[in-house]
Amino acid sequence: MIKQIWTVRNPERLFIGLACAICGVITLYTVLNFWYLPPQVSMRLIGTQSRLFTIVLPVVHIALCTFFVLRYRQGRVLFPLSSKVSSETMKERKKCSQQTRIVCMVLCSIALAFWQLDCLNTAKELPGFGLFVPVLCGVLALLMYVRGLFRIHSIK
Repeated sequence: MIKQIWTVRNPERLFIGLACAICGVITLYTVLNFWYLPPQVSMRLIGTQSRLFTIVLPVVHIALCTFFVLRYRQGRVLFPLSSKVSSETMKERKKCSQQTRIVCMVLCSIALAFWQLDCLNTAKELPGFGLFVPVLCGVLALLMYVRGLFRIHSIK
């Protein structure tokens, strides 16, 4: 019984849902904090801005999640190499491409969430997380993307 609870039928959908849930929670948190913030807030690296500027990252986050979900559902390869490959090879390339997109989506979602939390904490004049986690997740997403491209090109 316990094994059935912990068995995940589709890990890809689980991580897509996780990334979208992170996006939703951060967007809700931003909207709730929007009404609390004064009209002018201080932001890290860019100085004093309007509180409307705090809405930019959640909009980018929603757009990025939508882009990744739509690209996942299309099921195409990141960069098609040639049309003269067997169907088995194309299936492997598509699977590798989808896994790469999912990893990049989750890492980008985590990076944007921590960046938004840092922006909101700085705007509320609380100690923030800094930009270490967003930069680290961005670098990891870039490395995973490049690794995925190499894996796709190596499938013969």
